[in-house]
Amino acid sequence: MKPQLTTLLLSWFFMATVHAATEPLISDVAEQVIAQSTNTGTLYFVVGDAVTAFTALTTAAESSNATLVPNNAVNLTLGGTNGRRSIKVTPAAGLTGTATITLTVTNGAALTASSTFNVTVTAPNTAPTLTGLPSYQINSPGQTPAVVSFTVGDAETAAASLSVVATSSNTSLVPNANIVLGGSGANRTVQITPVAGQTGAAVIQLRVTDALGLSAQGAYIFSVFQTATANNAIRQPHGIFILDSSVGTMINGVSMRDANVRNLPFVDGYLLRVGWAQLEPTSGGFDFTIISNIFSKLPANQKLSLILRNDTQPTWLNTLPGITTWTAGSPSVTAVLPWDAIALERYRLLLVALGNFVVDGMSLRAHPRLAAVNTGIPGLAGGIREPIEINIRDMPGYSRANLQSAVLTCLANTTDNFPNPPVHAGFWAYVDGQDASFGGVTAWEQLRQAILAQHNGVAHPRIGFYMDNPATTRAAADSLSFTGTPNTTFAAPMALSQSSAYSEFQTLGSWSQPFSYSHVSKNLNSSPGDGMDYIFNTFACRCCEFYQADIDFTSYTAEFQRWHDFLNALPVAPAFGATSTRNVNGTVTLTWPTVIGESYQVQFSNDLATWTSLGSSVTAATSSMSWTDDGTLTGTPPILATKRFYRVRVTAP
Repeated sequence: MKPQLTTLLLSWFFMATVHAATEPLISDVAEQVIAQSTNTGTLYFVVGDAVTAFTALTTAAESSNATLVPNNAVNLTLGGTNGRRSIKVTPAAGLTGTATITLTVTNGAALTASSTFNVTVTAPNTAPTLTGLPSYQINSPGQTPAVVSFTVGDAETAAASLSVVATSSNTSLVPNANIVLGGSGANRTVQITPVAGQTGAAVIQLRVTDALGLSAQGAYIFSVFQTATANNAIRQPHGIFILDSSVGTMINGVSMRDANVRNLPFVDGYLLRVGWAQLEPTSGGFDFTIISNIFSKLPANQKLSLILRNDTQPTWLNTLPGITTWTAGSPSVTAVLPWDAIALERYRLLLVALGNFVVDGMSLRAHPRLAAVNTGIPGLAGGIREPIEINIRDMPGYSRANLQSAVLTCLANTTDNFPNPPVHAGFWAYVDGQDASFGGVTAWEQLRQAILAQHNGVAHPRIGFYMDNPATTRAAADSLSFTGTPNTTFAAPMALSQSSAYSEFQTLGSWSQPFSYSHVSKNLNSSPGDGMDYIFNTFACRCCEFYQADIDFTSYTAEFQRWHDFLNALPVAPAFGATSTRNVNGTVTLTWPTVIGESYQVQFSNDLATWTSLGSSVTAATSSMSWTDDGTLTGTPPILATKRFYRVRVTAP
């Protein structure tokens, strides 16, 4: 009986782990109108499958009108690799008419999926033009938006006979009926009337079409933006950042992750993900070569956004005497407990050393091109996020108090050591089954409230929350609307915190070159511009990190440029920074800008760990303040101190 039982169990296991075959996915291609004796140019589409690898998917194309578009590789030219595929349609010379092109993708189980688009061939003709649109128009609530002028033209069709239509990506802010087109001939106008009481942004898409159906399009971002909001007062990064990869310059056998640096006008900076293990390969042996390298490679107008990955902790950390760890998963993984005091202190020392690291003649903490720091939590997976191997609640010694203390300690240590750049941390909602013991309050909500209380802009600077999952999809290539993820329930920590913390996102995947099946299904028929539209309007997010494949995909250049221009035009919270002057008598004078009516407290430290307030806070009566250290309050004159650090904090008036 034992062999039969073994056979039964193995058979059950095999059947349970084999994925059911499903149809693959294929995106749409938009309708095409071209002139006689021309071709469509290269048209792109995306394919994917839950089981079959991208490289093993096969594509085919068929024309419904073989006279107009013969069914051969010359007239239907397929190309592309992996998830991004392409087709170029070349009709027979001298003919006009319409052909329906059917694209089909086949997976390893011989299952197929298809999409169709029409190619209409007209008499000899050139496409019209639409020029002169701005990248954006920003308005205050209640303001009557200015009329936007643009120009249309065509070689064959009189300008007066060119038709123009306009649509809005955000009909809650700008219903399509509230877009009024005007002007005549070549000189046209568009006037927007936003819905009263609504704020946000909408992409206004305009299309001009000539008498034979050829068209051209343009777009701009229309926004109603309230400057006087709590979110706008939070210092936060902004713009389009490009994600790094594991590829890069090799130094001492280690990749510097710099291969994706691009000098493009719409790229605001570079996102560098670096693990603790790389920054401190041996206990107390810091190696920040990757930091100095990336600054040397970045174009002068770009900034660095830094992710400190504690999920790649150094191996020596687990061997320290007294360290406590969790072990789980298959294969087995061992990592420090988030609330382990030794690990927290070692992470603080890393932050101190990293903040003091000199790049371009200045400490990293004060570097003007450091756009943001995304801090980790030892033992967790990228901020407040459960590792794949174990739930937080199952870690030895878990309690809400222990986790809260660990998170607050990490965040405070990061903002203390990086007081100038914005600081954010990943935050995914998690559960622990203890809500009833805390008045029905969930674990993540209790932690969120504690974070916002500590980082309230007074005791500590306000921070941001981060996720890496935005995606958008359209029902078809020509659909006027899109849907986005994450929703405000899944991303509740971010959605609920917009008045107290900023939002930062990294996209789920690439729209143009997916590397996961889920990226195909969640980004189908859409583009990065939709993604930026979604997270700006849903989470007030002003900064997003995109994959290199999308940054390089020229079909997206115009929308990236629009969002770059718009995000950089939004008002930002003023940078707060004090300057120090060493006087000839050995004293040091601090000077800093102020807001009249707010109160300021000067503090000093000899080790960046313990800070001492110097006298009482003072309320500003002018636009700047200063204070001189002559040793009276600090104990010794600055000239006699080996080192001394100062900071100025905004306090309650």
